[in-house]
Amino acid sequence: PTAAPPPATPATSASQGQLLETFDGQPSQPEPWRPSAWDVTIHSRDRETWAALEPMQAMHGADCGAPPASHAVSAYEQAVFLCRDHLMTAINAHGYAMIYLTPNRLVDFGAGEATISFDLSTLRSSQRDWVDLWITPYDDQLQLPLESWLPDVGGEPRNAIHIRMDTFNGQTIFKATLIHEFAATELPLASTDGYERVLTPDAKRRDTFELRISREHLRFGMPAYSLTWVDTALPDLGWAQGVVQFGHHSYNPTKECPDCTPNTWHWDNL
Repeated sequence: PTAAPPPATPATSASQGQLLETFDGQPSQPEPWRPSAWDVTIHSRDRETWAALEPMQAMHGADCGAPPASHAVSAYEQAVFLCRDHLMTAINAHGYAMIYLTPNRLVDFGAGEATISFDLSTLRSSQRDWVDLWITPYDDQLQLPLESWLPDVGGEPRNAIHIRMDTFNGQTIFKATLIHEFAATELPLASTDGYERVLTPDAKRRDTFELRISREHLRFGMPAYSLTWVDTALPDLGWAQGVVQFGHHSYNPTKECPDCTPNTWHWDNL
């Protein structure tokens, strides 16, 4: 279920072009994603899931029919799949499980601000199922980075920027954390408004999330809705290139919520 990430290559800059993964294709059934330029790591911590994942119903039907159609997922290779010109991640764990998607490019903000954007569905079926984004200097990268207070793997990298989906007053926000020499500092929030205030959550529609980062500033939000959760100065990071990891986490998504279910996240334009 795990594999070493491919070697990173220098990041593209404005003069060199941009990395864009559009997931084009119309398979007749959910198709496991086996990219040549990305690492796909799928991890579940419990002994009972070493051979197969806990089963769940993932969005899109067995013929890739649109949600609410669904199909059964239990094998590791089924957890990251293609349908209808976009990518899905679907994982379920009563212990802890995660998926990381890592391109073989570094983001480079040595010459100024860099932008990382991605399109993502917004429907959440559990607050204990979420997505995140890590940027880590190449020498500090971990294949499975995770906050040290969570019950799995080895904690945060030595240095990193972490953007994490969270909940405030029952709505969805994102928070940012700076990790420096293993010490994690949560960055100030510019807004505590959940995206539910500006949109109706939808599994079929994918909205754009954008991170703008330099050595001394970070901004993250949804520009199309004028929604910004973090917009803050940084102490000079001391590094200007980083490995980019898109994550999906499952931590007992039905706990304390009988109607909750593990979620399927729909991604595009990474």
